[in-house]
Amino acid sequence: MIARHVNGESARQIAGHEGLARETVSRILSRQELVEMNARQYSLLQTMADKALDVLDGALSCEDPRVSVLVAMKITECVLPKGGIGCIGI
Repeated sequence: MIARHVNGESARQIAGHEGLARETVSRILSRQELVEMNARQYSLLQTMADKALDVLDGALSCEDPRVSVLVAMKITECVLPKGGIGCIGI
């Protein structure tokens, strides 16, 4: 149930999959220990994301153009929509 919630399913969807009432699912997911666990995990994820961005920033500033171009290309693959804004020439 928690995994479904973390993956973005609504209480209604979880209730349907688990065979429970939506109110029961909502009550379980709003328990204080789950709320606190989610807050701790979100805080850890934010810290990890900050570190990852620092690493990417360093790689983009690398003196070896092969590294900086490769990193830039990977970032754009993840950020830009497929075929969305046209060809980016390098």
